[in-house]
Amino acid sequence: MILSSYSICPFCGHVFKTEREEFEVELQERLQEEPKTFKEMSVDGLIAYADLNGYKKAWIWRQLWNRAESEKQFRDDMRFLGYKNPFIYRMQHQYKTGNTH
Repeated sequence: MILSSYSICPFCGHVFKTEREEFEVELQERLQEEPKTFKEMSVDGLIAYADLNGYKKAWIWRQLWNRAESEKQFRDDMRFLGYKNPFIYRMQHQYKTGNTH
């Protein structure tokens, strides 16, 4: 028996991964199945990439806007993420006018 706070076993040298390290490995495995360009990634792939690299939600929104072939596609992707129409239309207006600050 060893203490749960040990990150390395004093007897065999086994390295215990932290939850964050396990999470990063899982995200990297998911991203290997995704296309390499942001325009071709699924929404879940964009979320995984953002989580892995520490990007904020605004980065995901911008990628959705950049890859959308129509405003309807952008709205559909945002709805898939769980956002409601008032917020979606506000973001859409900001991206159209270039006023994202």
